[in-house]
Amino acid sequence: FYASRFFRIWPLYVFCAAAASFTYATLSIDFHGFTIDNLALLGVATNGHDPLGVAWSLDIELQFYFATPLIAGFVMWVKRLEYGSAIGVLVVCFLCLVGFWLQTRFGVWTVFLFAPAFAAGYALQLAPKVRSRTAFASLIAFLFCGVCVLALAESRGLLMKTIPTPIHPDVFAMGWALMLTPFIAYNVQQRSGNFDRRLGDFSYPLYLVHFPVIVVMGGMGLLDTWAGKAAAFICAIILSLGAFRWLDQPLERLRRRWFEQKTESKLSVRPVAP
Repeated sequence: FYASRFFRIWPLYVFCAAAASFTYATLSIDFHGFTIDNLALLGVATNGHDPLGVAWSLDIELQFYFATPLIAGFVMWVKRLEYGSAIGVLVVCFLCLVGFWLQTRFGVWTVFLFAPAFAAGYALQLAPKVRSRTAFASLIAFLFCGVCVLALAESRGLLMKTIPTPIHPDVFAMGWALMLTPFIAYNVQQRSGNFDRRLGDFSYPLYLVHFPVIVVMGGMGLLDTWAGKAAAFICAIILSLGAFRWLDQPLERLRRRWFEQKTESKLSVRPVAP
């Protein structure tokens, strides 16, 4: 599992981070460059050495993977308890408070802070069939909340990062996204085709590429108009498609071929000597 996750995430991440840093240096753009810390991924959210601007979440994801065995054991234990669900909710809330304390007191970003989001993700596989009415009600509530936050001057910075806010925008974003849980549950319960899978695979290169495009075009003063913003959007799509076609897909085919061979060798029955 760990090896599979590593080869799915790390190679493309390192290539994009190095390419972004090289571009910043070539264009004399003052932004986080690639350092040795980036190779480990762990700690990127805390130290801020993030040339891609989004790799902090990969750090949190990696922490979650390391905690997965403990989480699995805890879930199995809780399921046997009479009030297991209530205890699980209390533990998740406690971990979130611990994560919030570590972040505000020491500036350390941990997976604990995002425990509610990961718990919601786990709950999706246990959720009963969600009706379309419930799903779209959560979508409307999500949009209504966003409009209200944007309309109030005191909270507008939660959606516009250039304005200071009393709480970190990423913390708000987690709570805001949790409102979409029924909508997400409804969607993952639907049968999807190959095109949907393609879009899902394409989302990772787009995730890695889009922010460096914003940094570069912003550093060149090209984002002051809507035309410049549209150009940045188109440029991010084109570069992401290139990374998807010539880097991500070949790497993914190699990863799948290698792990399929490993799985087949483990499942094969070896003859027993008489």
